[in-house]
Amino acid sequence: MKVFVLNRQTQLQNVWQRLHTSLPIQIEVVDSYKEVTERSLIVGLYDFFDSSYEKEVVSHCREYNISYMRANLLFETAIVGPLYSGKTSSCIDCFYERVSVNQPEESIVLYRDYNYVETSKGSSLWKDQFLEFVCQEVLAWVNLSVSGRLAFIENKVIVINDDKKSIHEHPVYKHEYCPSCGELPEDSEELATIHFVRREKPSRTIHRLKTDLDPEPFKKKMVDLKTGKTKHSYFEVESKYVPMVGTENYIESDKNEGAFGRTFDFKSSEVSAYLEGLERYSNVYNRKSNSTIFASYNEVKEFAIDPHELTLHDEKLMNEHFRLHQYSEDMKFHWVWGYSLKKKKPILIPEQMVFYKDEMVRDKSRRFVYETSNGCALGSTIEEAVLYGLFEVIERDNFLVSWYNRLQLVEIDIDDLGEDFRILNEVIKADGYEVKFFDTTMELGVPTVWALMVNTNADAVVKTYSAAGCHFNPEKALMSAFIEVVSSVPVYNKVFGEEHLVQRKNTIFEDGDKATEFQDHVLLYSHPDALERLDFLTNTKEKKTLKELHPEWYETNAFKSWDLTEDLETLLHRMYEHYDDVYVVDITGDFIKSFDLSCVKVLVPGMLTMTFGHQHRRLDMDRILNGPVIANRLQQPIEEKNINPFPHPFP
Repeated sequence: MKVFVLNRQTQLQNVWQRLHTSLPIQIEVVDSYKEVTERSLIVGLYDFFDSSYEKEVVSHCREYNISYMRANLLFETAIVGPLYSGKTSSCIDCFYERVSVNQPEESIVLYRDYNYVETSKGSSLWKDQFLEFVCQEVLAWVNLSVSGRLAFIENKVIVINDDKKSIHEHPVYKHEYCPSCGELPEDSEELATIHFVRREKPSRTIHRLKTDLDPEPFKKKMVDLKTGKTKHSYFEVESKYVPMVGTENYIESDKNEGAFGRTFDFKSSEVSAYLEGLERYSNVYNRKSNSTIFASYNEVKEFAIDPHELTLHDEKLMNEHFRLHQYSEDMKFHWVWGYSLKKKKPILIPEQMVFYKDEMVRDKSRRFVYETSNGCALGSTIEEAVLYGLFEVIERDNFLVSWYNRLQLVEIDIDDLGEDFRILNEVIKADGYEVKFFDTTMELGVPTVWALMVNTNADAVVKTYSAAGCHFNPEKALMSAFIEVVSSVPVYNKVFGEEHLVQRKNTIFEDGDKATEFQDHVLLYSHPDALERLDFLTNTKEKKTLKELHPEWYETNAFKSWDLTEDLETLLHRMYEHYDDVYVVDITGDFIKSFDLSCVKVLVPGMLTMTFGHQHRRLDMDRILNGPVIANRLQQPIEEKNINPFPHPFP
């Protein structure tokens, strides 16, 4: 591989010229990057962050399949890397994007393109020893690059501080929409096509294929205050009953997509937090492909789903806080290729019904539907991801059907549950909390559970908190909901005591239309009088054990194949008896692939989707009114006027 050094006439380059003879390779100095048009390595050495020029260099390197190694000085600091070497590697612009989001006050952001060296009147701003040290580091990187040992130097930078005599390494992974090196493949039917294969489970009753993930690889690649996709991870000290780990994942400097992990041990909680962070990362906007289809439904309906299939907003439910566009079949918007599992063929789906913040990368985004991460899931394989995406869709649909109908649910008798559960339940009881569980399972027979935690203390900051769970194993469904309520309530106790939130709590309790944000749903049901709106649950008289409620799991081999895909197919066939189709969009980008994971968005037409903000309700009246009848919970539908009018309590 040939090595070319850009002649930028910098002090750093002058020192390099003295030292590079130690490398056993030929190095040529060129005045312009345009002189290099073959597969080789360009080296750029700068005395300041010459961002505009480097953008040109990286774009040229991308076009001609050239590697680019670079370093710059910035006052008392030197930044070595990243090395751009092709499709999956990051560049200096990727580094800048992360720092500008995570640490917008950093010098590299404030002094971008500022040539402060010009004011030095020819005198050196740096000691020779420092410059030599930086150049020796660059020489080492160049040597590794030329010898093909890219794994040691790709996707990271070294920051050397002369004053502090410190050296720090930071991970830097590609920004998919980087203006210099981003090159997402064009979205296509081929990319969207899904093929299921046999996946052997660790046991017949376990539906995760990898059961003991190590948090360290996730932490090493994801977490860094300056450059991480995850800025920060922390143990939530307010979660006093079970270990809870949180992560800060900034997609813009003021937009944190927080993610949390909750289990019975710190290691699993940390892994869970990183996985949820990766889900959020994948579901914000498309990081797998670039769709160029911008059309109305009328223009593509031969290949597309009708957006009405996935339930749009009803004009009758909109209020003054509704800010989205009114949908029409002639409105143009972006589409992405998904896959019909029933018809086994690709199908176009509105991009904004897959990604909940696609407007961040779209100039012409006209959002007509409020979307969340509902149905987004990670898995170690595509089959596992689809299964857990379905669990989430079913869980939330069953919760909402129960809520809107105010169903008299069966309370779950918890006396025969395991020791871990009993001990923790006794601990929270001693603090004045009572947790009850209700079976929300509908026509599919997949166990779903609603957990309701009530603070019986007179001075309760959070009076009630709800959560839900879904799994083939009813005990896993229950434990999932249980862990969420017991970990979350102590945290909200701390937050909701602030005076402005106490005032807002009273306001939205009196007027549900003013519950406009995600947090408002939790805040509203923390109100001391909120319990009265849940009396259809608390007044239930019927109580059964999980074994009585779900004999299919305890007495048969249903969903206990050694093949995970067989369990998934069994569930899908059951779903096709009640729903027209199941759509899946594979949203696995390169960063997710680097962890050997898959990520999907699952959509089921006819099921209720979870939304936040009362103005954003998406109500499928047929599902709400007839769902309980089909599930043999009611003999006949309730009248539409009796649908629960209050904002839901789902967190």
